Amino acid sequence: MRRWISTSLGAILLAAVFVSSPVNLQAADKTVSGTVAAVSPDSITIKGKDAEVKLVVDTKTKVVGTGIGTKTAKMKEEKKSPQIVDFLKAGDEVSAKYDDTSKHANEVRLVKAAAK
Repeated sequence: MRRWISTSLGAILLAAVFVSSPVNLQAADKTVSGTVAAVSPDSITIKGKDAEVKLVVDTKTKVVGTGIGTKTAKMKEEKKSPQIVDFLKAGDEVSAKYDDTSKHANEVRLVKAAAK
């Protein structure tokens, strides 16, 4: 009985140490705003105030802006796979949220489209 109590108490203390230790597994997101310098199906380069930032984009990258949802739905209806180049072009003003370590763009928001 004594052995069972000490083993249980040890397990509880060990669990308490792991639970109380703050572990941040989520990478820090950053935001960059500026003008699109270049865009391709797998990357976007944004010229910000201080520097240019090249970000990786893929099917998980969310593109947000006026008319983009409608255009995406129409493309999917036509059985086409939408890519970032279908929505953004050089000269557009954007804001992007990205993972600082992988430079993966989680979301790119079209703030103002470039003049045609």
